[in-house]
Amino acid sequence: LDPDSASAWHNLGTACMELGRYREAVEAYRHLLRVKPRDAEDQASLSCALTHVGQPEAAIEAAKRALEIREEYWMGYANWAFALLKQGRNDDAIPLYRKALEKKPPEFDEYIICWELGWLYFLVGDYRHALKYTDRAIGLSKEPARVIFFNRGLINLAAGRDKEALKTYRKAVKAARQKGDGQVIATGRQDLEDFIKARGPAAGVKGTAEEILNLMAGK
Repeated sequence: LDPDSASAWHNLGTACMELGRYREAVEAYRHLLRVKPRDAEDQASLSCALTHVGQPEAAIEAAKRALEIREEYWMGYANWAFALLKQGRNDDAIPLYRKALEKKPPEFDEYIICWELGWLYFLVGDYRHALKYTDRAIGLSKEPARVIFFNRGLINLAAGRDKEALKTYRKAVKAARQKGDGQVIATGRQDLEDFIKARGPAAGVKGTAEEILNLMAGK
């Protein structure tokens, strides 16, 4: 690998990210930025890789450098938000993700950001916005990730829309079983159990939730 080739280091960093080899991606992007320090895209990519290897504070600094290089860069905002999300700073991540959306990211990235926003709004208890962004994510993809439909069911349940929650879960479970995707059902079940535990014996939740758990268990 040519140590002075920015394109070679960029390609290596991109390949490592796609393969989930995040530590190697960090090293590749750091090499690249020594060769070509004023590159907003690669600063933002370094930010994402750093978050994946458990260095959110360094990730935030890299995202901020991306925004210094290219003012109002959507990826800088999105990866700053991603680092905050991984720190559990949900309320701080939300406005940054929304800022990223304002900057018109590519459609696939818009889909991912809306998916994240939908779940973040659910976690902070704003079910109206949670449903809004979850539905927006679903509308942006010809084949949305199956877990999004389980998210949608849970958001409706949390909002007290039991009939819609059941309807959504039935479709989600049926689609997952048709694809042989037991993992997504297990993830959906865990999210629902965590919600029940957090909500406690609140009226209007327990009975419907138990019905949904039975549905996922195949009863």
